[in-house]
Amino acid sequence: MIAFFAGATSVYSETFRFKALKLQKASALQKLIPLTTLFQFAFDVLLFKISYTYIQDGALGYLMLLYFF
Repeated sequence: MIAFFAGATSVYSETFRFKALKLQKASALQKLIPLTTLFQFAFDVLLFKISYTYIQDGALGYLMLLYFF
């Protein structure tokens, strides 16, 4: 069930993103891409109990730091 909903959500979110990029200025919407990575990390840790290495955690933290500044 979870895999089905994750797949469906992924397909629909990519479709909506494609339509939004088509209708709006693409540069403004490209700023939202790191949020996809953050959501994937959060779901991996919270739902699937996947543990990442310190290097992966640090890289994600660095990515988010760049994103916020």
